[in-house]
Amino acid sequence: MIKYLLFSSIAVLALTFGYSNQSHINKIAPTNPADTTVCYERDIKPILEAKCATARCHSAKAAKDDIVLDNYDNTMQSLNLSEKTNPLKNKLRHVVSKNKMPPASAEQLTEDEKKSIFHWLETGMQKVCP
Repeated sequence: MIKYLLFSSIAVLALTFGYSNQSHINKIAPTNPADTTVCYERDIKPILEAKCATARCHSAKAAKDDIVLDNYDNTMQSLNLSEKTNPLKNKLRHVVSKNKMPPASAEQLTEDEKKSIFHWLETGMQKVCP
């Protein structure tokens, strides 16, 4: 009986830690299950405009830290993003996942907004949806 309990406990721990290592992979829950496409113009631009490209942060006028997030081209250029960018290793993913941006004094990204950004990065950073 003790061996069974010990084995069961180890199995539960192994499964728990095994699945928790996948937490860095974020997927968006689409409103339309048939469409999992996330694109800049429809999904990401509204988030960045509302929370990042504001008058005092990452707009063309403010350009804090020389990062401008007001349109697709500026976002890609400012963050050094390209189709060759590792989706798990880039500035945008880092600051969003570590809650470094937006700053604490500003309105924060929701979990769904974060998931959308992560999914966009992971699926090729399309500008427009097909």
